[in-house]
Amino acid sequence: MTVLQKVANRQKKVVEIDLGDLSEHFSQAREAGFVERIRTNTVRYVDLFSEVIDQLMPPPSVAFQDSDFKPEDILMQQRRFNH
Repeated sequence: MTVLQKVANRQKKVVEIDLGDLSEHFSQAREAGFVERIRTNTVRYVDLFSEVIDQLMPPPSVAFQDSDFKPEDILMQQRRFNH
């Protein structure tokens, strides 16, 4: 959760998902094809990961002034509101 908190606090802009980490985590025989499905359907999985990240994103733990908001902040608020 610390990565998501850093994104919420604008200390970080992206959440990186490493395929190597996923390969290690999903190494059992029944899950072996998961990483390959991510590789072949990347756009779909980016959408899925984005939806989950949006749901898990904590509120900022620092106070922002209205003047601190950038257009992308407003777009993210609308995106969260619409889901």
